[in-house]
Amino acid sequence: MSNIQIISDGALDLSPELCKEKDIRVVPFYVSFDGEHYYKEIEEIGIRDFYQRMVDDPKTFPKSSLPAIQDYYDVFEEYAKQNIPMICICITRKFSGSQEAALNARTMILEEYPDAKIEVIDSIQDTVLHRRLAEQEIWAGILTGSWQDFLRFVSPDVFSLRLEVLITLLMADASESLRLWQVAH
Repeated sequence: MSNIQIISDGALDLSPELCKEKDIRVVPFYVSFDGEHYYKEIEEIGIRDFYQRMVDDPKTFPKSSLPAIQDYYDVFEEYAKQNIPMICICITRKFSGSQEAALNARTMILEEYPDAKIEVIDSIQDTVLHRRLAEQEIWAGILTGSWQDFLRFVSPDVFSLRLEVLITLLMADASESLRLWQVAH
């Protein structure tokens, strides 16, 4: 089933260009430099601008805030109206309330669009592994034949196992990279 929309919060850590190319919809976090004015990351302040502000003023310590329920609702509704199944991958709930906001929005959407197919998943991680997981979900969406097959692929048990395998592979890659670096230097 290649018609599953991948949605993620801003923890995805992919460039806007790559998100567009891979058709991943990002629900951005909010950032503030003064505690009063908040900007949607990516949409209202780019990543380079974000970091440049910290370079320009080393005493600046930005704050972040999770996406609003309405932000998720608006994105979910767009695809629910088109009957496009969605999987939303959120930063681990240990770090943010983003998943809770997505789950609340999902509940609201299902009241209005009872046939909508929305799965909200805790990535159990942050940034780089979150990105790898989204890439796996794209692959899974392309290869699976039905929504039920897709749900089995992302079920908590299978998901945890895939995550453990992914972490093991990344650690093996890191160990090999370190070994090669040590040989070269």
